[in-house]
This record gives sequence, C-alpha cells and structure tokens, in this order.
Amino acid sequence: MTKAPAFQFYIKDWLSDPQLKMASFSTKGIWIDVLCYMWGASDKGILKGTKEQLSRLIGSNGIEFDRFLDEAKILSFCDISVTDNEIITLCNRRMYRDEKDRKNNRLRQQRFRDKQSSNEGITPLSPSPSPSPKKKTKQKKKILVNPEAENIYSHYLEKIDPLQKSKSRSVKNISGYLNEYPEQELISAIDNYLTVAETREPQHRKDPANFFGIKGDNERFFEDYLPCNYKPVKQINRTGKGNLPQLQPTTWAQAESLERRMMAQAILDLEDADNQDSRSGVDKIIPALPER
Repeated sequence: MTKAPAFQFYIKDWLSDPQLKMASFSTKGIWIDVLCYMWGASDKGILKGTKEQLSRLIGSNGIEFDRFLDEAKILSFCDISVTDNEIITLCNRRMYRDEKDRKNNRLRQQRFRDKQSSNEGITPLSPSPSPSPKKKTKQKKKILVNPEAENIYSHYLEKIDPLQKSKSRSVKNISGYLNEYPEQELISAIDNYLTVAETREPQHRKDPANFFGIKGDNERFFEDYLPCNYKPVKQINRTGKGNLPQLQPTTWAQAESLERRMMAQAILDLEDADNQDSRSGVDKIIPALPER
C-alpha cells in the first residue's frame, strides 16, 4: 500500500494552541519540519536519533535545537523522552494516535476478508422455511345460560305464542331483569299480558325481546303488567250505576273468551238495558251468541 502524499494539518489548532503560541519563531520552524519528517518515518508520528543527528536532519545549529528541546518540554506541545545512551524520541500525540487507529482498522478489515475467503468452500445451509402464519380464529364468547330466564322465556312462548321469537336477546334481557324482580313476578306479568295478547293475531303479539325490552324513556313495557302495577280495565254501563267485573276468560265460567264477553256488553248497550244488572245481562246474552 502506497503512503499518502499528504497529512492533515489542523490550521486552527496550530494558530490557536496557547502552548505553541508562547514558543519562539525558531522553535515553531523546527517543529513544523519535525512534523514533516515524522510523517515519512517508519513509525508515523515518532522521530528518533541523537541530538547531533536530529539537528543535522532539521538543518539547525546546536543552540536552536537545544532551545527547541527546552521549550517543547516546558510548553508540552511535543512528547520528548531521552534514553541512557542519549537517544532522543520526539512524538506528536495526534499523528501517532491517528496512525494507530488506521492500523487497527486495517487489521479488522483484513480479518474479515480472511474469514470470508475461508468460508467460500463451505456450502451454506439452506434456511429452513418459515412456518406460515396461523390464521387467528375468532373465538365466540360463551354465553352463560340462566335457567330462570330460560323458564320465563318458555312460559312466554307457551302462553302468548307470538310470531316473532328472538330467543338470545330475550334471554339476555330477562336475565338482567331477574336482578330486580323475582321470577314469579315476571311470570305473573306474562299472565296479565295474556288478557290483551289473546285478542290479537300472533303477528301482532309482542316479541318477548320487546316485551322485556325498553319502551320510551327507559320505561320497561313488562312493568305495566307486573302485579304491583297491573290494573284491569273497568267498563261502565250506560246507566253509570256500576262497573262490570274484570273481563277475563276465567272470571265467569259461562264465557268462552274475552272477545265474546265484549260483544255481549256491546249488545247490552244497544238495547239500552238501564235497569238490568250488568253481570246478569251479559250472562243472558252470551249463550245466544253464535259460535264461530
């Protein structure tokens, strides 16, 4: 490898170094020549020899070179060491450090090349195929079944028999209401709703999810039919002398359905039965109604 034809000269350091600025002009001149000879030496940054050899190499007389050695030791811009046999070693710290770093870097690169060349005859192992990523399957959340909610839902289907039956939503809503109401109260609400639902076609009967859902401003529909809230509708006859009993199929044994009893009341109103007892009048008319 050929040597570099030039070295870095840090002009700012040369002009601003306070130790070097205190040196004499002759010392600065000798020092710049010494740096040039250090650059071409076998150990870059180091120059060795006796006093006579070094002064002859630089081209200075003995007095100037002695002044250079004295000022270099005092101002410490150059490392100087003298052996017992009067061999003087001059060292520039930066030049020596940079050369040492270059040699270490060159050695690392050479070791890397040697390692690559030694591996050229070795067949590299084929990389094992990477396993294909497994598709993440979404696990369905397990819904805990509440047996009481299932029982209420089954009771609703048995009694009301609606056309639409949203089971999962119904059971979920009922399970939430079981924290507020006992099971029997919810069943009673279904039984009370039956008095209205049986007069309607199945498609007009409420889905259990809606019956136990939300109505209006967070008012639950089923709450209107709870035993504590449910009030059967009372009808007043034309004379205003009394109220008919609750119109439920189970109230009077003679009636077969709520619809037939409502028809009987309508007939009474048309005949203007002012002096008749409402209950007895209905009982007389119901048997005469035609069967459907």
